[in-house]
Amino acid sequence: MDPIYIATDRLTEYSDVFSFGILMLVLLTGRPPFLVGSDGVLDPNRSMVDYVRDLQERRTY
Repeated sequence: MDPIYIATDRLTEYSDVFSFGILMLVLLTGRPPFLVGSDGVLDPNRSMVDYVRDLQERRTY
């Protein structure tokens, strides 16, 4: 979800752009928007944003 929406509980045009960006990342990478943990349970703390941020920090994109 859009971090601004979570913080303010208001939808904006930015929310749509954020959602579209996540959709494009899901389609391009083939990864789900939320990643599954080692125990096979959906882990909401490991999102697509975290995955991309990690790639950016390691500069392996």
